[in-house]
Amino acid sequence: MDRLISMEPSSLVAIRVEPGQKCFGELTLRNVMYTMPVAVRIQPVNKGRYTVKPQSGIIAPLGTLTVEIVYHLPPDSLLSESFPHSDDSLPSAAGDVVVGGRGSGGRR
Repeated sequence: MDRLISMEPSSLVAIRVEPGQKCFGELTLRNVMYTMPVAVRIQPVNKGRYTVKPQSGIIAPLGTLTVEIVYHLPPDSLLSESFPHSDDSLPSAAGDVVVGGRGSGGRR
């Protein structure tokens, strides 16, 4: 088993930043396995700056899970000099991907 899930977009999540508005982007996780569901759990590296919803889920075989990544723009803050690009890492996998099997209950 090389890869259990793929991400779309694969390397960049666009988050529209506008003062006074909800700043968010979406990431789609796709289960590339056709025989078994995959459980995932995602946590942002910077929990004070980002929220991820849902944080966990079970993706059916060949199914998808869309994750919303919300950026919390501090009130009266200035945007960084690198705007509109950021070097923040999102999301960070917390723990292993759990693969369901017949009573195995193990992690791979």
